[in-house]
Amino acid sequence: MRFLSVLMPVIFAMTAVGLSARAQQPTGKLWTLDECIVYAENNNIALKNLRLRKQVVEQDLVQSKAMMLPDLYAGAGYDLSHYTKTSNQGSKAINTSGSLGLNSQMTLYNGGVLKNNIRRQNLNLEMAGLDIEVENNNLFLDIIGAYTNILLARETILYMESLLETSKTQTDQARLQFNAGAISRKQLIQFESQLANDQFALTNAGNASRSNKIVLKQLLQLPAEDSFDIAPGTLDVPLRLLPPLNEFLSDARNTRPEIRNSRLFIQGAELDIKIAKAGYLPSVSAGAGISTGMRNSINKGTFTQLGNNFYQNLGITVSFPLFSRKLNETNMARTKIARQQAELSLVNTNTLLSQAVEQAYINYQNAMAEYLAAERQFTNYEEVYKISTEELRLGAANITEFVQQRNLYVQALQSFTQSRFRAILAYKILNFYAGRLNNQNNSGR
Repeated sequence: MRFLSVLMPVIFAMTAVGLSARAQQPTGKLWTLDECIVYAENNNIALKNLRLRKQVVEQDLVQSKAMMLPDLYAGAGYDLSHYTKTSNQGSKAINTSGSLGLNSQMTLYNGGVLKNNIRRQNLNLEMAGLDIEVENNNLFLDIIGAYTNILLARETILYMESLLETSKTQTDQARLQFNAGAISRKQLIQFESQLANDQFALTNAGNASRSNKIVLKQLLQLPAEDSFDIAPGTLDVPLRLLPPLNEFLSDARNTRPEIRNSRLFIQGAELDIKIAKAGYLPSVSAGAGISTGMRNSINKGTFTQLGNNFYQNLGITVSFPLFSRKLNETNMARTKIARQQAELSLVNTNTLLSQAVEQAYINYQNAMAEYLAAERQFTNYEEVYKISTEELRLGAANITEFVQQRNLYVQALQSFTQSRFRAILAYKILNFYAGRLNNQNNSGR
């Protein structure tokens, strides 16, 4: 990295620290961003529940299609009764009877309810799929943010380790100079204070790194006892000219599942209105059945009776809704209200999405402006810090001036690093909303 060029006096010490850190790195799996996303898509509990819900809707669709078919029921019965005949000196009697039958019924016409129910279930199935996509997108965005924060914390640790090594070397040199009487006790304390500050900053950076890893690990819903770390690597700042905001808005409205889901809600509400209207129409159904029976078959031929008592029936039933106790009226009123709510929901979803895309667009512009300004600032302070380091080594600068320049350099380095990752994250979020993220040639998704 470019900021390492100012640390030439401690190159060998840094190399040793890097080798030691790599030697102590856990041997567990190191996760790339792609692996995190794929794992979350396959194992997230909320996504699994939504997939199960979709399977339920699939069964609802199967059932709605089957309602177009005739049903068929078989029945059988056998009765045995014992009683006393009062007209025959109380003699006992046993009667037996049995029956067999098949019945079927089919709806011929009910105002299109069955067909509209099939269309409604198809819409429900499509909306269930979009719900999965919405949840997946939200999880995807959370993972990108958490992964980027880990990369930022990792890079912060790297430059803080480098600064700490520089501080250690300078403090050791200052002790030698103090022992030789070349500098005062106050100057030595200033070096030691700077070393303590760098140790404290490195500790904070390590704490931030662990916290960020926990966030991502919890998003992946990994067991608490599992070790977790991400793979080595970094992300490049996309220095590109942005298309106009209207292009991002158009892409978002055409690709985001929230918009498609809201449109399907309107279509579903319109189908519900048609179904409610069918309540005012007559319904026609056809039925057919066959049955047979026998009685007192203990002393008579069972099969003879079954044959003699064989009945067949076929009929058509027409039902006219004359008064439904306001059921049809209230159903119509509810479905019309639901359609208005669906239309308002689409308007609101469009508005929220437009605001999110516009905010993401502005955030990226601001982040890039900050990044470019921080880069220029860092370049200047880097050069000044190099000069101050050399002047301090030659004895041409006092410790107070050097510490001031070093602090300015550290602040510029921190601003440059943070603005760099803010620009990366802002760019990903903007393209995420526009449905363009998968087409980007970067180390993201």
